[in-house]
Amino acid sequence: MTLNRLFLFYIYGYLYTVSQAKTLQDSKNVLNDIMNGYEKHLLPKANSSTPVDVKLGFCLFTVNGFNGVDETLSLTGGLSMSWDDVSLQWNPASYGGVTDLVLDNSKIWHPYIFLVNTPNEMKPIGYDTNNVLSVYSSGKVAWFPGGVLKAKCSTDFTKFPFDTQVCTLEFQPWGTTAADITLSPLFDYVILDYFSTNSDWIVKTVVLSQAKTLQDSKNVLNDIMNGYEKHLLPKANSSTPVDVKLGFCLFTVNGFNGVDETLSLTGGLSMSWDDVSLQWNPASYGGVTDLVLDNSKIWHPYIFLVNTPNEMKPIGYDTNNVLSVYSSGKVAWFPGGVLKAKCSTDFTKFPFDTQVCTLEFQPWGTTAADITLSPLFDYVILDYFSTNSDWIVNSRSYVEAISIYSLKFNVEVTLTRRPLYYAVMLVVPTLSFCILNPLVFVLPPDSGERISYAVTILLSYAIFLTIALSSLPTSSDPLCTLLLVMILIIAISGAIVIFVIISMRYYHKESFKPGRCAACLIRVSRFTEKVKDTVIEFQKDDKIDIKIDISGKEYSHLLDRFFLTLSYSLLCMFLVLYICVVFV
Repeated sequence: MTLNRLFLFYIYGYLYTVSQAKTLQDSKNVLNDIMNGYEKHLLPKANSSTPVDVKLGFCLFTVNGFNGVDETLSLTGGLSMSWDDVSLQWNPASYGGVTDLVLDNSKIWHPYIFLVNTPNEMKPIGYDTNNVLSVYSSGKVAWFPGGVLKAKCSTDFTKFPFDTQVCTLEFQPWGTTAADITLSPLFDYVILDYFSTNSDWIVKTVVLSQAKTLQDSKNVLNDIMNGYEKHLLPKANSSTPVDVKLGFCLFTVNGFNGVDETLSLTGGLSMSWDDVSLQWNPASYGGVTDLVLDNSKIWHPYIFLVNTPNEMKPIGYDTNNVLSVYSSGKVAWFPGGVLKAKCSTDFTKFPFDTQVCTLEFQPWGTTAADITLSPLFDYVILDYFSTNSDWIVNSRSYVEAISIYSLKFNVEVTLTRRPLYYAVMLVVPTLSFCILNPLVFVLPPDSGERISYAVTILLSYAIFLTIALSSLPTSSDPLCTLLLVMILIIAISGAIVIFVIISMRYYHKESFKPGRCAACLIRVSRFTEKVKDTVIEFQKDDKIDIKIDISGKEYSHLLDRFFLTLSYSLLCMFLVLYICVVFV
C-alpha cells in the first residue's frame, strides 16, 4: 500500500513538472513573439489621432516629515500606472493559456511622469529603479513605480500649533502634449491601505485630481533615422545657423541665500528648433504627424546656465527627457531641474527689499555662426508656479535675448520679500527699545534704579542684536540700512548710560558752581518754569552781569530734561531717515 502511494506521488510530481515546464516555454514564446520588431522608443498609439491614455493612481505609504521653513513635504509613495499597448497583444489559447507576463521596465515603452513641484532634481518617477511591470494578453500594461518624494507646498501657520496644511503633488508627463499622452485617474482617492502613521501629522483627506496632457510610427522612425547623424548640427546650409527658440517656465522658488548671493529655483526650459533631416510627409505614413523620442536619439542643443555657483553642466544633460518631433522638422524639448544662479543683491531696504536675479543661458562652446538664440515668449511662464512663503515673484519678470553675437539668453526674475515676519521680529522690538531707553530720565533719582535700568536696556538690546544678526543680510556693499540704524540705536543706548551717570553725579552735590557748559545750558533754559528764578541779572560797572543760583538737584533735573529730549530727537531722526530710505 505504501509503495502504491509513493508511485502515485512520483507520477503527480512528474506531471506537475512537465506542465510547469510547458508553461515557462509558452511564456518564452509569448515574449519572443511580442518583442519581435517591438520599438520601445515609440508611443504605443493605436492611430496617430488618438493619444495614449495613462491612468494614474497614488498609494501613500508614510509621511516622512513636513519642513515649514523650506515649505517641503517629504513622503514615501507609489504611482499606479495603467495603459494599453496595441503591440503587446496575444491570444492566450495559442500559448498554453498564458494570460500575462512580468517584465523589466527597460524592455518596453513606459511613460515618463515627473513630479514638477519638487525642490530636488526633476527626474521621472521610477527613472533610476528597475521596477517590474505586468503585461496582459489584452495589451494592458500595469506599472507601480515609487520612492521618497519631496514637494513644495504653500504653508499657512496662522493657527499654529493647531494648523492644517494642504499640499499638492503635481504630476505631469513633462515634454509631451495632450496629443501624445493624456492622464486620467484610476481612483478618486489616494490609497491608504499600506499607510504607516506619523507621530507629528495626521493625514485627513487625500484626493486625486485629474491632470491634463503602430506600424506607421515605426516606419516613420526607421526612415528618418536611416543615415541620421546626431552629432552634426542640423543646418539647412553652411551659412545659416540653427535658430534655437527658448522659453522659461518657473515652477517654484526654493530659496534666496543673501550670504552666498544665490537664487535656487525649480524651472524648465522650452526649446524649439528645426531639423531638416527629420521631415516627412504624414500622408505617406498613415497621417502620423509627430513622434515622441528619447533625447539621446537625435541632436539637441547644449544650453548652459553660465552664472551658476555649481558645476557647469548642460541643462537636461543627465536626464532622459523625451522630445517631440513633428513632420515639418520642428523639434520641441523641455529639460529642467533645480537651478542655482549667482545674483547681485541690494539689501538697502531690508526687509522691504526687492531683488532682481538674472539667469544667463548660453550654448557655451559654439559661435553665432552655428547657433543663435531667440525668445519663444516675452515673459516667464508662471502657469505651474507654486508660491513661496518668503518671496513674491513679480509677474512682469521678463525674458530678454542679448543681441551681441546672439548667443546669450537672459531670464530676469524679480523677487519681492514678504516683510511681515522680519517686521514683527526685528522692526517692532527695535521700536520698543527706542521708546523704553530714554524713559530712564523719568525715573526718580532717589529710586536707586536708574543706572541698573539703563544698563539692563543696553545689555538686552545687545543680546537682541546678536540674535537678530542671524536674520540680517551680511552685505557690505551696500550696507543694510536697518543694521546701520540698529547699530546707531545701541550707540545711543550706551550714551544714555553715560548721561545717567553724569546726571546722578550732580544730583548728590549739595553745592554747585556751574562751568561754562552748564551756564550755557542754564541760560538756554532760563525761560522755562523750573529755572527762571535762578538766573539773576544785575548792573556792574555799567555792564549787565549774570549770577546763577541753582542747586545740584535742580541742575540734575535740568540735565534729565535735556538728555530725554536729545535722546528721543536722535532716535526719531534715525527712524525717519530709515523710513525715507526704504519707502521714498
